Amino acid sequence: MPRLRALSSEVQQLVNDRTGRTERYDVELEWAPDSTVTDKPSIFTALHEQLGLKLESVREPFEVVVIDHIERPTED
Repeated sequence: MPRLRALSSEVQQLVNDRTGRTERYDVELEWAPDSTVTDKPSIFTALHEQLGLKLESVREPFEVVVIDHIERPTED
């Protein structure tokens, strides 16, 4: 989901959608991109106040691919 990637990038953590919703929504969210903007809320407050959503930090397992060795292919 491209939108979750953008949100993950903004909060600098992996964001998983646990709302159970499958519909698509077109929304405008007003928030401060950094702490120098004082007339708008943080991304966390904006999500809660404007959309009724809450980001919760949880620990859960996820799959990781580890490449421990790599070599150039040999010519045949």
